[in-house]
Amino acid sequence: MDLHLQQATSPCILRVCKPYRMNQIRLSFLSMLLMSSVLVSAQTFNLSTELLNGSFNSGGPIGFIDVDNDGLDDVVVFDQGEDVNILYQTATGFNPVHYGEVSSSNQWGACIGDIDNDGIKDIFAGGSYDGVHLMRIGTGGNFEMDNLDNGQMFMQACNMADLDNDGVLDAFGCHDDALSRMWKGETGGLPLNDQTLMPLTGYDFSDYPDTDHSGNYGTVFSDFDSDGDVDLFIAKCRQFVSDPNDPRRINQLWVNDGQGGWTEEALERGLVFYEQSWTADFGDIDNDGDMDIAVTNHSTSMFLLENDGNGYFTDISEGSGMDVSGFFLQSKFEDFDNDGFLDFITSGDNSSNFYFKGNGDGTFDQLDWPFAYNDAMLSFATGDFGKDGQMDLIASYGGVYVSPDNNNPDQFYVNEGNDNHWVCFDLQGIISNSDAVGAQVAIYGPWGTQLRDVRAGESYGITCTAHPHFGLGAADYIDSAVVHFPSGFTVTLDNPAIDTYHNVIEAPCQVGAFDLTLEGAAVLCPGETSTLTAPVGYSSYSWSNGAEGEAISVGETGNFTVLVYDSAGCVGISNPIAIEVYQPEVPTVSIDGNLKLCTGESVTLVCSNAPGYTWSNGATDQAILVTEPGTYSVSVDGECAEPTASEEVVVEVYASPETPTVADSSIPAPASTNLSFDGNELHWYDSETSETPLFIGNAFETPVLDNTTTYWVEDVINHGLEVATGGSSAQDEGQYHNNSNYWLRFDAYEAIVIESVKVFANSEGERTVAVIDGAGTVLDQVTVDVPEGESVIQLNLEAPAGEGLGLRSLDGNPQLWRDGQGSNLAFPFEIGELATITSSSVNNPSNATNYYYFFYDWTVATQAVACSSDRVPVTVTVEVSGIDDLTVLNGALSLHPNPSNGVFQLHWSGTGFGAVTCEVTDMSGRLLFSQQANGVAELGTIDLTQLPKGVHILKLTSEQGTATARIVLR
Repeated sequence: MDLHLQQATSPCILRVCKPYRMNQIRLSFLSMLLMSSVLVSAQTFNLSTELLNGSFNSGGPIGFIDVDNDGLDDVVVFDQGEDVNILYQTATGFNPVHYGEVSSSNQWGACIGDIDNDGIKDIFAGGSYDGVHLMRIGTGGNFEMDNLDNGQMFMQACNMADLDNDGVLDAFGCHDDALSRMWKGETGGLPLNDQTLMPLTGYDFSDYPDTDHSGNYGTVFSDFDSDGDVDLFIAKCRQFVSDPNDPRRINQLWVNDGQGGWTEEALERGLVFYEQSWTADFGDIDNDGDMDIAVTNHSTSMFLLENDGNGYFTDISEGSGMDVSGFFLQSKFEDFDNDGFLDFITSGDNSSNFYFKGNGDGTFDQLDWPFAYNDAMLSFATGDFGKDGQMDLIASYGGVYVSPDNNNPDQFYVNEGNDNHWVCFDLQGIISNSDAVGAQVAIYGPWGTQLRDVRAGESYGITCTAHPHFGLGAADYIDSAVVHFPSGFTVTLDNPAIDTYHNVIEAPCQVGAFDLTLEGAAVLCPGETSTLTAPVGYSSYSWSNGAEGEAISVGETGNFTVLVYDSAGCVGISNPIAIEVYQPEVPTVSIDGNLKLCTGESVTLVCSNAPGYTWSNGATDQAILVTEPGTYSVSVDGECAEPTASEEVVVEVYASPETPTVADSSIPAPASTNLSFDGNELHWYDSETSETPLFIGNAFETPVLDNTTTYWVEDVINHGLEVATGGSSAQDEGQYHNNSNYWLRFDAYEAIVIESVKVFANSEGERTVAVIDGAGTVLDQVTVDVPEGESVIQLNLEAPAGEGLGLRSLDGNPQLWRDGQGSNLAFPFEIGELATITSSSVNNPSNATNYYYFFYDWTVATQAVACSSDRVPVTVTVEVSGIDDLTVLNGALSLHPNPSNGVFQLHWSGTGFGAVTCEVTDMSGRLLFSQQANGVAELGTIDLTQLPKGVHILKLTSEQGTATARIVLR
């Protein structure tokens, strides 16, 4: 049934009874009313990430939707790809609330909607065989976390939609490796596994009877044929499938008959391309009152298709301005400049960040990318910050496909706006689901007919605002707006006001919004209450917390509204009122230094800002200097109750060794000498402040010393050092690998150092090896020279305690051996009690343990605490320089260079030498060299390069006497 609700007292300028009448006059109004400028430029967005009040690193899934039903779109981010934070919109920015991990793995798809009909939206998510998760959000940061039945799947996109039109949202999850899955929603309860909601195998695959129905990627629910029920488009893509007729890469369009029946009609409707499609979005690109569609592909360029008004599509890609190629992961129609024509944006990697400005006639202008952050936008969601009718955007900058990038956090963009008009709608389902997901809103005016859907999840795992938004350009009125609820109920608003939001309730008549009366404080201490009172005179009152009656007492955090009925059956909903229960802020302690100390060292503990501080050791300053072992905490005063204490911090102090007892040494000539002293583990240095030891060990053999030299030595105790080995040995079945897409996963039970591994290389050269966390972020890396064949390489890579870590190659073509199927692999591989190699990173669990990547026979050690003594000097005195001139009885004779590489020059001035003999002996007197000459001048150059290195004695003998010199061969 239809109801016309008069929303403005001014007369209608143009009354629309049928959509086709607007199409007849559309062209005469377009240039006059909708084009505010002849210059084509992208809408301006200001990078305003500071409004988020936190730093987050999402992967693919992200949301921008009103979670708490206060009329303001909130931001939902999956920090590190798995950790949910809801950023509730306030008047000045966002208030982040941390809800925790939905999984220990990156989520590939997520959607947000009120699946239990309690008035607050919930989060449905899944990843690669980590289960399917539902986080049911409550008030005050509370939530319930559940894993749903039949959840072992490789989730891609997901959605919430009322598949059986029972007034409760159901969940739909795309499966990469098999048939997609569904869960039937229950009011107030958990969704139940129900694969009968849609007949997903009810299509013709007779030519491929063994198909696994896989390849389900992007999804969008839309009433594309405007018959009052939602339909489903699935973009199909299957890696390594080259047959274009394979059903795993044939797009599907499931058409809902409104009576519980679904038929697959993509081919006859014109939506089968025999390509590899990734995402799709429906939108009315030409304001003719029907849903057109854009489809992104990975095997060809993007497609744009026009709806003929009966739900059949014609390809208009060529000449549309949108027939571009890229590695698309997300796509979305939205009127960013409020000119009355839908624009289109895409994201993924550097090849796929496109902004298309719609012209309203099926063509688009590709404009400069308006989002300023200097990295490729991976994913995004659109919504309204400030409730000003300008569509803003939250973006993630991770890596393909859904990996967070800790070097590039999420960014927030605020639409600068312009003078164009707009209108938005906030729908409340009564018979339909509470969010009115699946509703369709049409507005009529000089532009023709604009059409929007209400969705909960779209594209490739994102969720955008559920408030239908329309740009009006320069038009200053709307003839009418018609809201089609999923139940079939229709509400018509005549001449609704522009530049505002309209709250529309699924009811035969509507009471205008009203305010509640608050008795008490809006911010309460625990145990306190305030009273909320609605206006008198209504027949019934139904509060958002489930209470009944004209007034309620509240003592919990939340946004409270009341739904009222009057005696005529008209329905109204109050404006929300926010109540906050003060939660004492738990102080946090930051640590400046190391909690594991050696005797004589210290660490500084600093408390977060507070009015006053009481430390467990009695100190009252904000920071304390700790030198003693113990457990430390700090308490601070709160607004309401007893002081709250921080988490405890444990400081350990380990003994440092005594300063080693040493003695200086001397040698009579240039030579090497052995310095040996008692100690636990002596470290030898070339200076008092050097960081890298020359030698580790209690007996230090010095190099040959020409001059007096001072060394510095300290004693070291390694507390808690433990070494373990483990891992696989190479098998016969495998190959040298030409990519590093996969790696070994391991769990570390405490902080460890991966000291070395064995590898088998197909060629010599440098290889880069890294420890990564579960999100793929590099924690430590090293580049080493690897010889061809089998070798043990020293890594000394640090890994923190944790699960899901990885040891991987960072080379594009590592040419390292990996074991494959047919190998006798026995995962998990224990490495003592320090770590376990759990599997490879291959996505499918059934294959993950059939491969072993690159790194064999691990040696790992604990990250020991090394305590050192004071450093003391040891001096080695060289008594003779080793550069003595020859002394003879008559004349002057010299020798140089000395030290030398073995070639010496003899220089002589004087007379009377006669025959001369040259001999070289070592320090023990053993003859090494002998040569005779008629005189010193005949000797000239002496080549001693064949002699051993070290200090030797050169002796010249003649009738005039003997001369000797110590020489040094290097």
